[in-house]
Amino acid sequence: QMMHIGMNSQWPHPFFNVITPDNHAIFNGSMSGDIFEQRLGVSGKYTVRVYQMGGARDEGKTSAYALTFKITD
Repeated sequence: QMMHIGMNSQWPHPFFNVITPDNHAIFNGSMSGDIFEQRLGVSGKYTVRVYQMGGARDEGKTSAYALTFKITD
């Protein structure tokens, strides 16, 4: 299966990571941007973690965001 995730957000910009069922990060949004697209290597439950970094995190700021998910064969 192919997984596609896109993030739209306001400033301060949050990021997201994608974690495999065996707890390995396969995407780091702070380094790779707002779009993840990859063929899934293993079956199971994938986790998407949304987070703030740097000053926004330290100051407890929040941001509105929307994630879009698409999974195809």
